[in-house]
Amino acid sequence: MKAFAISAKLKINVHDLNNELSAGNVSDIRQIDMIDLHGNVITVPAVSGRMLKHWHYTHYRTQIPEDKLCEACKVGEPLRPAFERTGKGELIQVEPKGMDDIKRIVQDCAVCDLHGYLIAKKAKGAEEGTSTRRTSRAMFSWLLPVLDGPSASRQVIHTRVTAAATEDTSQMIFNKSYASADYAFVSYLDASKIGFIEDINEATLNDEEVKERVKAAILAYLHMLSGKTGASLSHALPHVDVLSVLVAYSKETQFPVPVSPIYPEYIPKTIGMMPEGVKLLGYGEAGEAGGIEKFDKLNDLFNKVQGEL
Repeated sequence: MKAFAISAKLKINVHDLNNELSAGNVSDIRQIDMIDLHGNVITVPAVSGRMLKHWHYTHYRTQIPEDKLCEACKVGEPLRPAFERTGKGELIQVEPKGMDDIKRIVQDCAVCDLHGYLIAKKAKGAEEGTSTRRTSRAMFSWLLPVLDGPSASRQVIHTRVTAAATEDTSQMIFNKSYASADYAFVSYLDASKIGFIEDINEATLNDEEVKERVKAAILAYLHMLSGKTGASLSHALPHVDVLSVLVAYSKETQFPVPVSPIYPEYIPKTIGMMPEGVKLLGYGEAGEAGGIEKFDKLNDLFNKVQGEL
């Protein structure tokens, strides 16, 4: 497979997906300014693409055998790649000394391969300021409310009371914000670059290894759509209803990123952008358009894509 893309519209009620401010006993949800369909600036609750990428990484990691992960990714350490354990059990970041080390990282760790990494080198002199990085093969937009649709957020008071209460300390009060809206995001997976090293124009994995990593990456999107994404999942698992999913993929060519479902005409505009050789699959609202293969069950849609690998 050359590329895979997904655009999704979700009704999400009462979520705490992305906090940006914490002061004392108050935490506030992230807000962002957008331009609505009439040219007005609006402030809405939003979730960053970094958060979406983190949760795709989290779900992807669980689909990968442990022996195909570096020491950092085995424990979910975001500072990648390829930590090694010292005799004391401490994790030390490995700095690639040459192309052989970079090839080893890509081959040995499916997460470092697909989600990329950055090793920032502290500049000590004019010749020592270069960082080593691998570009992520998965790209994510922000999760934003649908334009001209309603959105809401509210701060709620929580309290925690100790069973061993005393006169001085018996109760802790804290405030958290929660939001609701019809949200949308888009993501693009450059499957042709999995296992590939641009600097030497070389593929380091065989076809079967690439297929397994692509399959795990696609399945991670399905887990994200279920609501297992964001902060406070232990007590604020979002109420998610998947309204629309439009999937595009191709074995032959790269293609444009689908138009975001925050816009009302995203389906026909996406269809009009796609070159020959791109297959379009739809669930919910997206499945009603002509030229898109319709699925009544999300699981069937994802199984169809995985069967095409």
